[in-house]
Amino acid sequence: MADSKAKQVRNYVQTLERDDRYIVMLYYADGLTPMEISRVLDLPSTRVRARLEELRAKLAGLAQVSARATPPPAGPTVNAYA
Repeated sequence: MADSKAKQVRNYVQTLERDDRYIVMLYYADGLTPMEISRVLDLPSTRVRARLEELRAKLAGLAQVSARATPPPAGPTVNAYA
């Protein structure tokens, strides 16, 4: 289950525009602060913070949609003729 969620996150990140993808990767993978990211990408730190908030909200929304679309796990097989 965790592997499928990680795959969903990776797929989501790959669909982002370049600057957004860099923001996500620098923040989560490299551990940079929004101020550091703003210096690296030459963007205002307020923009970096705002984009992180928007991207988190979008990812949370995608996770909710995915959870509703996923069928419940199958239970044990029942043999009515046993």
